[in-house]
Amino acid sequence: MSVGIGATFWAATGEPMAVPVAVGAGVLTDTDHLLDYYLWYIKKDPRRLYLLLHAWEYCAAAAIFALVAGNHPVLLAAAVANAGHLLGDYIAHKPKSPLTYSLLYRAAVRFERVWLVEGSPPPLTVALDRNIPLWSHGAARLPSRLLQYLGLDH
Repeated sequence: MSVGIGATFWAATGEPMAVPVAVGAGVLTDTDHLLDYYLWYIKKDPRRLYLLLHAWEYCAAAAIFALVAGNHPVLLAAAVANAGHLLGDYIAHKPKSPLTYSLLYRAAVRFERVWLVEGSPPPLTVALDRNIPLWSHGAARLPSRLLQYLGLDH
């Protein structure tokens, strides 16, 4: 989706940097899962859900900056790509509240999972498959000690 958003902004404005920025804003958002995965699977503490980069507030801030900068196409592409990512996550994960993807709301409920999503975290292999492209193909190439540490050595 992010590539399409970036390409659309490039085609509409002639700004080729819209593509990599949109991809970065739409894809790198998921790097925040690493903190949650560390807490859930390494520390064995599934009580919290941080998702520090998943926030409508960032979309709004980027859109405001873009407008102040004279409808800057790269900032607009970043805002729309990030919003597309959040909308896709909202549709796919069906959180408890429409505010779940608000950083301010998550902070207000102390990042407690019980207020944000249903159920327990998925098994680590499922979580990695959802968020790391081609994980299932690359996992076999990881050192066995790492897989053992992560509890993935079947």
